[in-house]
Amino acid sequence: MSTSVTMVEEEVHPEFFPLEIENPEEILEPNQTGEVWIKGPQVMIGYWRRERETQEVLSDGWLRTGDSGYMDEEGHFFLVDRLKDLILCSGYNVYPRNVEEAIYLHPKVAEVTVIGIADEYRGETPKAFVKLKDDATLTELELIEFLADKLSKIEVPSEVEFRSELPKTLIGKLSKKELKDEEAAKDRVRLRLERRPGARAPRRLVVPVSYTHLRAHETRHELVCRL
Repeated sequence: MSTSVTMVEEEVHPEFFPLEIENPEEILEPNQTGEVWIKGPQVMIGYWRRERETQEVLSDGWLRTGDSGYMDEEGHFFLVDRLKDLILCSGYNVYPRNVEEAIYLHPKVAEVTVIGIADEYRGETPKAFVKLKDDATLTELELIEFLADKLSKIEVPSEVEFRSELPKTLIGKLSKKELKDEEAAKDRVRLRLERRPGARAPRRLVVPVSYTHLRAHETRHELVCRL
């Protein structure tokens, strides 16, 4: 005689909440963007033999995903970007993904990666690295003009660099790490030069900017060149 046993398991759903980035104790209202935290039996108990990393991402059973996102009125979640890629520009949050999606609307753009770079006035500012489609030509000013009605003035990249190829991961996903490392290396070199004994402070040259450039940024700017 054979015996069969049927296991009945209760369906358990994880909890999701968008929390205030600066104050993780505060649960945000619908359509407000914060860091997404998850809690439930599906969440890991920690990293193997990596106590410090575990403490950084787990808090009282909650997993800090590192993703920024929001929940609508019906409880649907939308991921916006990775928090580590967030650009803090003049006290405002700029999400590289939003800038990239706007740039992808241009018919001549094949690939784009946006990162934050150091800026003396704003703290950080977006910089776009762009790969064009085969045989396509596009200038920085033309791209900025294209973005004028698609992004706010703080989201418009302050620099655009065109490249034949953009760095990717082993699985072919566009990678920001190498570009961030390049820009950080440039900053270190600049700081060393400025700290040399007897080094002159760089002179500032104010160059007239075309009306189209001003219109793209929706504000009055000076184009500052270092000599």
